Amino acid sequence: VALSADDHAAAAWRFARDLRVETDAVAAAAGAVLPSEVVTLSFSSTLVAAVAAAGAVTRCARSDPGGEGVVTVERLRARGVDARLVEDAEAIAAAARGTAVVVGADAVGPGGVVNKVGTRALAEASRRGGAPAYVVAGSSKLLAADLPAPTPFERTPLDLITAVIGEDGPVNPAGAARLAASHRVA
Repeated sequence: VALSADDHAAAAWRFARDLRVETDAVAAAAGAVLPSEVVTLSFSSTLVAAVAAAGAVTRCARSDPGGEGVVTVERLRARGVDARLVEDAEAIAAAARGTAVVVGADAVGPGGVVNKVGTRALAEASRRGGAPAYVVAGSSKLLAADLPAPTPFERTPLDLITAVIGEDGPVNPAGAARLAASHRVA
């Protein structure tokens, strides 16, 4: 967006403003959908806003390597959310016992969701446990092409996800793939 504009600085400021608006809209939509207890991993400002809007009791995986779950717990607690840091294996076990999963996304493409390593394991565990697995991602994360997912990232197939919650609410995996396909990469 910024590089293709004549005024790069102004375009970057507009993009940043649009991201704030997008995050607020995703949080509002997620707040109406997310259950009262969730498990998550890594850090995402959209994830923090969505979980806070839902007021969900949260178990957040430490998210090794990197430990981004520590920041997520701090940010959630600062917003008044009952959030607890757990080891990655404990988060997976909670999902397998039926606790809903909610994660952010670095990108959503036709082939799946690119996010921190561990996302796929959480989604698979939630499926075994009969719980939903949600991705919160605004339209800026939707891309018609699948981005590479080098470590510490991975691609989680959309068919492991119950819904992608965006500005307009939740969409099923097929709908998410169609939406992603409509967002061309510059």
